[in-house]
Amino acid sequence: MSDSGLNANIYYLTSKYLGLINDFVIAIQENSEVLPTEKRQEIETLIVSLQDEDIIDTRIQTLSIIIESELRKRRLSPPKFYQALSEDLNKEKYEALAKNLNHVIDALDNEYTDALAKMKEV
Repeated sequence: MSDSGLNANIYYLTSKYLGLINDFVIAIQENSEVLPTEKRQEIETLIVSLQDEDIIDTRIQTLSIIIESELRKRRLSPPKFYQALSEDLNKEKYEALAKNLNHVIDALDNEYTDALAKMKEV
C-alpha cells in the first residue's frame, strides 16, 4: 500500500472512532443519567475489542497500536487502562470513563492530524 493510501486509511479510521468516542463523551457531559443505549453498546464493543489480544480485525489492531503508544507516553499500562475503562462502564462511573476516554481521544486526534498533514503533502 502506498503512503498516501495508508495515511488515508488512518485518517478515515481515526475520524470514525474519534466521532464515536466524542459523541459518547458529549452525551455523558450532557446527561450521564440518560445515555443512548446504542452509543453505550458501541463503546462497550470497542473497549472489549481493544482488550482482545487475539483480535484479527486490522482496524482494531491499528487503533490499539495508536492508543497504546499514547498510553506508554503517559506511563499508563494498556491492559490496566482498558480494564479500568471496562469497570467504569460496567459500574456506570461515566465521569471517570469520560476522563479516561480523553486519553484515547488525544491519541486518535494526534494520529488523525498527522495523517491529514501527510495527505496534504502529496
